[in-house]
Amino acid sequence: MTNSSKGVHFSYERYLLNRYREGLGLDKVPIQIFFRDKTEQREKS
Repeated sequence: MTNSSKGVHFSYERYLLNRYREGLGLDKVPIQIFFRDKTEQREKS
């Protein structure tokens, strides 16, 4: 969850993907990360 998913820089997304790959041993597995706005979560509740 983020304050604004549009504000997430591509380099931060790449950083997160690399940390997940390194930590979970997923070298050759494609990973997708979806950033969701906090306001969307509040509206659903």
